[in-house]
Amino acid sequence: MNKPNGRNPIPQNPNANGYRVHQQNPYPYHQSPKPKTIVQTVVDNKVVAGTVVLTLSLSVMVLMLMSKTKLPEQPQSATPEVVKSSNQVVTPEVKAPSTTKTNSATQPASVTIEFGSDRVEATELQKKKEESDFNIAKTNAFREEGFAGSANLNKASYHGQESFMTTAIGITEMTYSDWQYQTGKAILDPKSGKSNVKPLTAITTDESMSITKTNYWNKMEDRYELPTSILVMRFQCIWNQGHEREIPMWNKLMLSFPNIKKEGWTKKNQLAVLSKYEEAQKALTVKHKLPIYHNGIFNRIKRSADVSKSKIDLS
Repeated sequence: MNKPNGRNPIPQNPNANGYRVHQQNPYPYHQSPKPKTIVQTVVDNKVVAGTVVLTLSLSVMVLMLMSKTKLPEQPQSATPEVVKSSNQVVTPEVKAPSTTKTNSATQPASVTIEFGSDRVEATELQKKKEESDFNIAKTNAFREEGFAGSANLNKASYHGQESFMTTAIGITEMTYSDWQYQTGKAILDPKSGKSNVKPLTAITTDESMSITKTNYWNKMEDRYELPTSILVMRFQCIWNQGHEREIPMWNKLMLSFPNIKKEGWTKKNQLAVLSKYEEAQKALTVKHKLPIYHNGIFNRIKRSADVSKSKIDLS
């Protein structure tokens, strides 16, 4: 028997002769699988054919069920589209409904009134009253400034310490320029940078009244619902102190008169609102530290309140 040494170690799995035995792979890679028998081939083909037949049968059943089920009808649009070609869609013209005459006594004619950016739907009767109220209100406001009916109403000049030119009723050069662009009376050439804007010295009375109505009077969105007395007082405040201050004050004031919605603008309610409005306008003047000039703004507020009270019968 061999003894272990450095050159001839004893093998780990020796056989009877002392040599190492290598285990054989029970499934060598070079062996090919056994061919299928005729019976196995027929069985496999029948399974595949049965699967195909079952799939086709289920598809036919699904199609039959879908054909019996009615899909909900799509609502037709008011203007049906007629396809003329694959790339062009033609919409047929829809005839406008025939107009019928209405009795003006039962249904007043409605007109659209546009002043600058303001757009309001009003009847002819409301339009006439609104024009009359504006004339009364601006006459009162201009008289308080001391130039009602004056020929210098549109005279442009420098007033006091102002570094820009204004008219007698407070229209500045910038305001007149913006108004010309907004109304299309002036056009700016983008290439040359020149425009045909007229200077403030060329302003007319009609233009002056249009600017006054747009920038002050039209800020009262509820002017078609208010009586003449209230509009006269409010316009005087807006024209002197600005709509940015007057409108919040007015909205807050009306919260203390919830009964007006039910009772309407009775003489009693008009007198009560005018009295509270006079006090609120004086407090607004003190709060914002507005300049008191021309014998005191409080005197003008008092006189405007008296004029407004005298217009209650016109409402």
